[in-house]
Amino acid sequence: MDTRATEAEVDRSVAEARELKVNSTPTLFVNGRKLPAQVAWPDLRQIIDHEIEYQKTAKNAGEDCGCEVKLPSPTLN
Repeated sequence: MDTRATEAEVDRSVAEARELKVNSTPTLFVNGRKLPAQVAWPDLRQIIDHEIEYQKTAKNAGEDCGCEVKLPSPTLN
């Protein structure tokens, strides 16, 4: 804090966060896709499990796709 030794690195991190539209912490990304707001652990696990299965058939499908991650609607019994 007393020196500017890491100022350039911090500036790069801030610029990257702005480019990715990261405006809060934590902000989570799964396969390059930003997750909406806060995600409960069961939902996050569901997203990750879905991505693992999806990636088996679609190599690198999450990279730079501009996609939005959405949770499936719960089914009513």
